[in-house]
Amino acid sequence: MTTQDDLNKTSKPISITIPTMNGEDLSIELSVGNVFFMLGANGSGKSSLLYKLLHNLGIKNCVLMSAYRPNNLDDKAYKYNTQQYNEDKTHKKAFYTHTTIRYSLYPAQQAIENLFSIETLIRNSLNNATNLQQKIKIGEQVITSDALTEIDSLNSIFKKSGFVIELFLSKKQTLMAKNNAYSPPKEYSIAELSDGERAALMISSNILCAKSGSFIYLDEPERHLHRRLVSSLLSELIQLRKDCIFIISTHEIALPTYVHDSKVLLVRQCEYENDEPIRWDVDLINQHDERYSALEETLKVDLLGSRKIMLFVEGTSASLDIQLYQTLFPTVSVISKGSCEMVEQSVKGLRNNQGTHWVKAFGIIDNDNKAQKEIENLAKAYIFSLNVYSIESIFYHPKIIQWVLEYAKEFNDIKDIEMTYAKITQLMQDELSKQKDHLCGRSVNMKVRSEIMASLPKQTDIEQNIIYEKTVDIPSLLHKEYQLFDHYLETKNYDALMTHYPIREANLLNPIAKNCGFADRQRYEHNVILMIQKNNDAQKFILSLLGGASQAITAAIVRNDNNL
Repeated sequence: MTTQDDLNKTSKPISITIPTMNGEDLSIELSVGNVFFMLGANGSGKSSLLYKLLHNLGIKNCVLMSAYRPNNLDDKAYKYNTQQYNEDKTHKKAFYTHTTIRYSLYPAQQAIENLFSIETLIRNSLNNATNLQQKIKIGEQVITSDALTEIDSLNSIFKKSGFVIELFLSKKQTLMAKNNAYSPPKEYSIAELSDGERAALMISSNILCAKSGSFIYLDEPERHLHRRLVSSLLSELIQLRKDCIFIISTHEIALPTYVHDSKVLLVRQCEYENDEPIRWDVDLINQHDERYSALEETLKVDLLGSRKIMLFVEGTSASLDIQLYQTLFPTVSVISKGSCEMVEQSVKGLRNNQGTHWVKAFGIIDNDNKAQKEIENLAKAYIFSLNVYSIESIFYHPKIIQWVLEYAKEFNDIKDIEMTYAKITQLMQDELSKQKDHLCGRSVNMKVRSEIMASLPKQTDIEQNIIYEKTVDIPSLLHKEYQLFDHYLETKNYDALMTHYPIREANLLNPIAKNCGFADRQRYEHNVILMIQKNNDAQKFILSLLGGASQAITAAIVRNDNNL
């Protein structure tokens, strides 16, 4: 196995080796800037693996945040002199070698763990300020980054992550907190911070003060932190410390999705010999691998560790569905499942499992002109069909187009919104008229398929030897659809035309995007998301198109928050 010294001597990737239960060693390469996640249920052995890697790779240049880290601070204790600081620095590294550190810290060690990182943060920030003054004094050129201390960086990260506190040094050079939720802001000792704020402070100070090229080991960083904050906090810290290697053990399944190109190791089981971990049942996957987005449901639930709201949608991780629903439901885990059948299977699999009653699973699928009875039956199973034909019917709904035109009028140099919208509706009229036969045929096709599937004989019908007959009058259905289509065209009911038919199959989406001032539909759709984030009316309108999903999910969010 490559050691820490190897990392210091070369920029080449280092190699770690994990003994597996299938008798073969799993080799993984890590480079500076990489993030390596180990996901596993309670008792799976992921923490044992993290400490195995810590001891094998060496402790010379590493940072460790234990899952059993203490979370208390004594505002009277952190008054270091240089001798005490250097002694604690030595002691801190020494007990990294103890096998018991995974689950137990002595009282003296607890004090060192809590206070050493705070003292390092203070010392580094003061040294930075001193160096800046020296540069100015001798006339050296100073750039903006020179003036930023670790405390400045920490405050920036806290703000981006949703914390309302700022940290500053008092006249006595002790670290203090300022809470901006009060008017005027309230100042107090860091010992008075909440559990989550203290946890965030200790994690951040350790990471920000790590030496370049360090291994940073985080064992269950989500402890004491609300899951709404931990993902944002860690992603910001990781982004800032690309000069280090992160090895993270976690229960939080959503965490790797916040870190681009991270490596993910699924840890299912650990085998011990004489109380020492010797091999693991693991699977290395890329975070965009289908196996990652379709983990075994039992493992997925264990990883969540507590009540969680999960929304399964169609498409892939890069599709319109997941982008839209992540915007509408930012506190919900949105997972793409490909097809509507996979969405249905995932929701029912969790809902029907009594052992996972704390997980609230929902699904949203395209309407595709389903029979009303099928829509109602799916809704009873918490799988909701859109009120419109498909996801494209939302992105290209006339109301959404008008909101996008208003949103983009300045940077797309749209002189006259009404005239531009009139050109777009004429485009709809012309193109949809050309596609009448195809669109009406597809609409009838989906209706017929839905009706047939809904009327298939059940097990009891077969057991009773009942004759099954189903007659479909396709000419009549087509005639009615043509009449409806012509009525929409004549009355210029563009809302109905764009929401009742599979508009993705018409040559319409790119031309609409270009008329809105965008190069292509991808840029238009991206700006729809940006517009929705800032437009409450647009959000409310889209939520009304989700077939009842919004009300059900919102109610679950309220219940979940009340139980936090």
